[in-house]
Amino acid sequence: NEDDVAMEIPKYLYLLRNNISMSLFNYSECYEHLYGADKVLVFESEKSCMKAFGWGIKNTVAIGSHSLSSAQVKLLLQLQVKEICLMLDSDLPLGETKKNADMIKKYATMRDIKVTYWNWHENLDLPSKSAPVDGTFEEFEWILENEIYDVKELED
Repeated sequence: NEDDVAMEIPKYLYLLRNNISMSLFNYSECYEHLYGADKVLVFESEKSCMKAFGWGIKNTVAIGSHSLSSAQVKLLLQLQVKEICLMLDSDLPLGETKKNADMIKKYATMRDIKVTYWNWHENLDLPSKSAPVDGTFEEFEWILENEIYDVKELED
């Protein structure tokens, strides 16, 4: 679509109609790297998965928005991963991240799955509305090593 669009208008349009809330981008393409992985990184946009893939990082999915649907959470849980890391874009209120984490916890009852998130508040160098992969590979490594927190901290 256009660069500047109202919030209710999609920024990106799919060539083929689909119900984005029922799927995860990169799920089938990288299933062998996702199933049973130590960690899966959950991005908002498809372009983040593609950029990470270019760096050799294949344990990623994208939700196509900033809110996980129940169907997407069920797909994530079917992967039987040890950790789900929410890597939502900067400028998104952390309350939205908490809602997504709460949805995961709701469906993951009786499972030992760690839920973490990217605290973009820690990163002062990012332009507004940045995805965690929008910089260099080294900057992304820094984010993974220094700006990922347990979602329990959002409850404090």
